[in-house]
Amino acid sequence: QTALFRFNADRVEIFRRGDEIVLRETPINAAATFDALSAFPEDFMAEGRDDSQPQEREGF
Repeated sequence: QTALFRFNADRVEIFRRGDEIVLRETPINAAATFDALSAFPEDFMAEGRDDSQPQEREGF
């Protein structure tokens, strides 16, 4: 019996864990994060964030 698996990624890691072979999507590392951030246009968020103020909450 054959099982089919699909990943939503271009790359996967393959490694051994005990007597198992594990395939998983390659985790994002710092270099990949900086590459993604450098893809934003120069004026990205030039006007700042439109974010609400923190809520006041009672302590536990």
